[in-house]
Amino acid sequence: MSEKAKRRRLMSGANAVVIGVVAVVVAILVNAIASQLYWRVDLTQNRIYTLSEVSEQAAEELAEPVEVRAFISPNLPPPFHHLDRQVEELLMEYEAASGGALTYEIISPEDEEEIEEMAAGYGIEPVTIGQQTDRALAYRTVFKGVAFVQGDRVETINELRSSGRPELDSYEYEFTRALLNLELAEPRRVGVVTGQGGPADQPGYVESMQPLFEQMYGRLIQVESVDLNDGFEAMSELSALVFINIEGYVGSEALGVIDRFIQSGGNVGWFQSGGVFDSEEYSQLMERLRAGEPGVTAPLRRPLDSDLIDYFEAMGIRFGSDAVIDRDRALSIGPVPTERGMVHVDHPATFPINDLANELPFMRHFSTLILPLPATVTVDHGSVPDGVDAYEVMRTAESSVRLPQPPGRPAYDELILPVAGEEQGSYTVAAALQGELPRFVRTDDPEDDPHAAAEEARILVVGSGDFMGDYTQVGFGGEMAFLGLQFFMNALEWLAQERELAQIRGKAMPPLITDVPADARRSMKIINIAIVPGFFASIGLLMLVRRRRRKESLAEVGEEITQIVDER
Repeated sequence: MSEKAKRRRLMSGANAVVIGVVAVVVAILVNAIASQLYWRVDLTQNRIYTLSEVSEQAAEELAEPVEVRAFISPNLPPPFHHLDRQVEELLMEYEAASGGALTYEIISPEDEEEIEEMAAGYGIEPVTIGQQTDRALAYRTVFKGVAFVQGDRVETINELRSSGRPELDSYEYEFTRALLNLELAEPRRVGVVTGQGGPADQPGYVESMQPLFEQMYGRLIQVESVDLNDGFEAMSELSALVFINIEGYVGSEALGVIDRFIQSGGNVGWFQSGGVFDSEEYSQLMERLRAGEPGVTAPLRRPLDSDLIDYFEAMGIRFGSDAVIDRDRALSIGPVPTERGMVHVDHPATFPINDLANELPFMRHFSTLILPLPATVTVDHGSVPDGVDAYEVMRTAESSVRLPQPPGRPAYDELILPVAGEEQGSYTVAAALQGELPRFVRTDDPEDDPHAAAEEARILVVGSGDFMGDYTQVGFGGEMAFLGLQFFMNALEWLAQERELAQIRGKAMPPLITDVPADARRSMKIINIAIVPGFFASIGLLMLVRRRRRKESLAEVGEEITQIVDER
């Protein structure tokens, strides 16, 4: 071997040793630094492994230290087998965000009486789960609870439920709700207006909402019945007033109460369909149905006529006692009544709305919503008071059609055909205002100062009050109603001015599959026909070039070896 070849081989070996030593040293340093830091990259669509802003804020603003004790039994079967790791990783995020004000401990109770007594002291009881063995299905009692302790205050999650889907099992919502409830001074109170007809006047309606609010918010937001006839003082402690499908005039005194409530910084939500039932006729119908009378049909709806329409119009929001349908984008979750009986067809009263004001906090995570047979809610920007922000919250597609008045019965066979006076176009079906609103109503109350400085208030008017449950006549329900209920809760949260827990709920919100726009379909075709094959062809070409270069390199080495042999 020539001296030149020996030197080259020696240098190559020395370089390899140096590079190896440097690589080992760098790896040790990186590992040492990384062990002192906690970080990870969240590549999920809804960032389900990253704390939302409201969660970070809740951890940062803890007034007193919080100790978290998670009681999780070891060796849990699927889908609970990663529960301890999942909870610990999430609590590490909270600990980091709190700057050390929140600490945690993962406790694994297994036939340890002292630990089980500790869990019971926090209100955490064991639960029974099924566990599949090789021979049979066995049942096992385990712990899956978490206690948040701040001084003498305790918030408990008795059972962490697992579905096996990470987007549904992040537990961030429950943990942040617990922290906010620990810090709670006074709950936000939302009043659902009764005495104006509609579902709120049905026995037990408002009471049926209370368990849902308790489940969603703990003590953060409380819902209760209110009567405008009780006067302003009865409303003064409320954060928001909510109207749902009222049936007529509220009266001048009630309007004065609403106006004064808004001036004082109270917020108002009005969820109203263009067509309403007559309460008396509805009650008579129910009596006839209970009596088993034959031939009883659903009651007719009539267009809403209310002084609330004029009141909100003075603010710049015009409610139309009409209806919007969309025959081209119709949907249905199941059979709907037709002249041929129950048939699975898409009903034009049920259609997707994709043009949403996602800049508003309560709309941020929605891509599609559905309001069955909505009324128009137009923003008159010329009438909106100065300094007040106006939002078109939902707007239908250009293919939608406005009917001059809501149908008495939303019959498929009638709505599928053109209606006299209908107008095609895009229509706003929900609108909002935010700002300092002036007084619009003068009252005789000597304590009412119409010149008092207005406080910032929020107004939300939605052209449907039927989206929170099944409306089977138009094929609305199921996932559509679930999203509708999510929207309703988000909206009330915004009106109550509670922290935006909707940020967290939105991470687990299921996508609603609707029609794909023509531009998107065209782009997908181009991707499938040209880009994907081109990508794989490029990879093949690169491999071919690499193989050729490798062959040329080997040939050069062979020539060099031959040359060395010849020299020897």
